[in-house]
Amino acid sequence: MITLLCYRLPYNAILGGVVAIRSDLFVKVNGYSNQFFGWGGEDDDFSARCRRRGVQLVRYPKTIARYKMIHHDKDSGNEANPNR
Repeated sequence: MITLLCYRLPYNAILGGVVAIRSDLFVKVNGYSNQFFGWGGEDDDFSARCRRRGVQLVRYPKTIARYKMIHHDKDSGNEANPNR
């Protein structure tokens, strides 16, 4: 089953897919956590890290930047993380 978001965010705090961040800001938020394993949660954690450290999220208008997710299946052995 393919879920199409039609270029709409499922929630405002979402941060994932295509992200560009300066290296100094990546260090400031302490990057991605190593405590995640499995499918999901790491992007939301990274978003929260950015907000807590005052890193502003900028989204370009759809007329400038739109991305489509390429359909992909979850890797076997990389199942949903029940503790996310």
